[in-house]
Amino acid sequence: MVRRARFLAIVLVTVAALFGCDYLFNGAFPGSVSQMTARIDLSSEISAPDATTFSLSVLRSGNTEYVLLYSSSGFDGTKNHLYVLTPGLTVQNRFTMDDISALSPPGMPLKGDAAFTHRYDGKIVIGNLQASPNTNGLSLDGKLEPPDNPVSVQMRNVAIMGPSTASVTWADFNTDGSGNLTFRQYANDWSSSFPQGHPVGRNYYLRDVFTNPEDDQANTALLVFDDGMNNTTYFLPVPKDPDMVNAFPGPALFDNPAYTSFSMTDLDTKHIYATADGIVAFEYRTHSLIHFTPTTIASPTAIHMGVISDALVMAFSFSGGYYCVWDPATRTLTRYEKWW
Repeated sequence: MVRRARFLAIVLVTVAALFGCDYLFNGAFPGSVSQMTARIDLSSEISAPDATTFSLSVLRSGNTEYVLLYSSSGFDGTKNHLYVLTPGLTVQNRFTMDDISALSPPGMPLKGDAAFTHRYDGKIVIGNLQASPNTNGLSLDGKLEPPDNPVSVQMRNVAIMGPSTASVTWADFNTDGSGNLTFRQYANDWSSSFPQGHPVGRNYYLRDVFTNPEDDQANTALLVFDDGMNNTTYFLPVPKDPDMVNAFPGPALFDNPAYTSFSMTDLDTKHIYATADGIVAFEYRTHSLIHFTPTTIASPTAIHMGVISDALVMAFSFSGGYYCVWDPATRTLTRYEKWW
């Protein structure tokens, strides 16, 4: 799970009421044509084998957005492993793995593949790396020290926070093959962490987790599952506080009457994204990126773009109206304006 964007509010009502009240999405938009507005060629800096290891995120800190292209893979430490770019794809910072390893604690490389803005202290966290926004991009502060228990601090798969600056962080979301959702909970100062888990209630596989990264009242997470067989994707809004703090007390997720799911068929679960406006996904049947909310599933907005390769890495600005695509084959990073 290498792409990010996120969501909001307590869910004890029906899906229609939940989304009709703008808790997660602001509503449908008319279709328009997607257009490329910026592109940068990094083929002279990133080799073809290394290009496939990079993750991509678009993060906001205050009023500033950053496009982050990064890899925790073990290729040559003298090469760039982290690029910090403006939304217009101007490179602000380049950091090699040697740069990162030299930071405190020394010798520790970049680990993890998730990035997010930590509401507790305003820093941007990339895997196990802390960085501070400045006028010239990001400055690297150091790596997160392991807490008292022996589990190393590193954000993997997805990392999200609770709805306030005092909230914990959750990361490493997964399904364990036994019908359970698993994740790890970190204290807001990284001083402790412990595993969490709860039965899913179906033999479903977790594909992604979304929440609104910009709203302090964002207390709903949207969990995305599929069953690996019938090409149906299930979206389950769940409250983060207190349910996630307490590892979802009560029935299994899909058996809990407090949670109401919705579903769509024929989606590529490797290409599902979320913005303030709704969900964006690649639909196999129409070979289109489509945009929808729970109330517009029957008539999503679509644009035909041809088959999207699984190798493409995409990241959407949550509310900035654009998305970026990293193509390992050409080693180019491209910005497109949103088309809905």
